[in-house]
Amino acid sequence: MNKFTVIIRALLKEIADWIEFCLRDLPGQTGCFLRWLYYKCRMRSLGRNVRIGPGCRIKGCRYISIGSNTVLALGCTLVAGPAH
Repeated sequence: MNKFTVIIRALLKEIADWIEFCLRDLPGQTGCFLRWLYYKCRMRSLGRNVRIGPGCRIKGCRYISIGSNTVLALGCTLVAGPAH
């Protein structure tokens, strides 16, 4: 991996961290919708009618699949990684 690739990856990680920070505590339906939209793009799969409450922390998005009609309650944490 060359130096340019390392810099770009670090920059993208920083941007993702800031987006998650800004979305994490947004209240109401708008906050739930924006969190759903963001994680729909980041997760392996995210079903319809999923409610991600304020304060939720999700790490390892590309390894997580969540089915439809699921609620991630206020302040929950999900952490996932590759299976070995």
